[in-house]
Parts: sequence; C-alpha cells; structure tokens
Amino acid sequence: MPQGQWESGQALGLSKTAIFFRLIMPQMWRHALPGLGNQWLVLLKDTALVSLISVNDLMLQTKSIATRTQEPFTWYVIAAAIYLVITLLSQYILKRIELRTTRFERGPA
Repeated sequence: MPQGQWESGQALGLSKTAIFFRLIMPQMWRHALPGLGNQWLVLLKDTALVSLISVNDLMLQTKSIATRTQEPFTWYVIAAAIYLVITLLSQYILKRIELRTTRFERGPA
C-alpha cells in the first residue's frame, strides 16, 4: 500500500489499528479474494481425495453406505450432487463478495 494511505488515516486522527482495518485491509481484501476463493474450492474438491487415506468425510460415508445397501451408483451420485451444490453455493457467495468489493472499479452500469 502506498505510504499516502497510512498518512491520510493519520491526518484523520485514526489509530494504527483503525487505519489498518478501515483503510488498508479493505483494499488488500479486494485483491486477495479471488485467490482465496480458488483455494477454498480446491480444498473442497480435494476432500474427496482425502477419503483415500481414511479420513472420515463424505466420500468415506458414501462408500460405507454403498457397501451396506449394495447400491453404489445411487449413493455416489448423491455424494456428487452434494459436492456440486456446495461448490456452486461457494462460487455464488464468493462471486457476490467479489462484486461487492470491486463495485467502484466497474463504473456506471
């Protein structure tokens, strides 16, 4: 951040903490949000791979139910649908946050 950002906060009489959280952090958040959103989605999708090393998650529970009921296709489709819903909901929320934080950069509609 340019030094002028800190100086403007000091000119307004804000404390260093207030300058950081009211001036600096919102500007940094705007640039960090797309990367953080991508990391969240990668983490969400990688949890299916974690089931291979026996961490108790959705895919492990699905495997257990599929084994007991002898209907693997049904239960794996349900698990895939759950992952899809979580991913789409996460993408929607992250997109809304990103649009809100960059609304002043887009200009008039």
